[in-house]
Amino acid sequence: MNSGDETELLAGLQPIKPLSELFDPRAALCVVKGNLWDFLPTHKLVITTNIGWDPVSKQNNMGAGTAYQAATKWPGLPLWYGKLCASTAPSTPVLEHPDLPLIFFPVKPLLDADDPEISWNQKAQLDLIAKSARQLALIEGQIALTFPGCGNGGLDPSAVYPILCRALDPDRFLIVDSRDL
Repeated sequence: MNSGDETELLAGLQPIKPLSELFDPRAALCVVKGNLWDFLPTHKLVITTNIGWDPVSKQNNMGAGTAYQAATKWPGLPLWYGKLCASTAPSTPVLEHPDLPLIFFPVKPLLDADDPEISWNQKAQLDLIAKSARQLALIEGQIALTFPGCGNGGLDPSAVYPILCRALDPDRFLIVDSRDL
């Protein structure tokens, strides 16, 4: 190929956009070190959960992380959420509590409809986190969350963060990272 052929070939190509035009820095969510509960006065808080319940008591197992912390503060939450899981599983959506500034965000699906209380005992799933993040994006207001599925769920924040960035508006959502505090 001579230089005339190259010029002709290149003339039909569109220039590549600069990286600054391809990457929107607003798409990055702010991550702050701190305690999620410190944001309660100004933000709704996201509580990561499993889609499960005890068949006898109807309570959701809120035994770790933000779910445990919320259940300690409001002892009626495991029963309230467990009943909702029982009535909406296996596709329990993100749910906003009617009286508290809390949003329940499933990260672990229903494992076994015949044994729903074991749903907590599994790794969080990225596809459920993506679905929950899209639903969370529809809730109004300022919202703070931890890295969902990255505590007892066993996921790495580097796998979860891009999912959250694709779904959530950085003007309304804040990630609070309490690891290593």
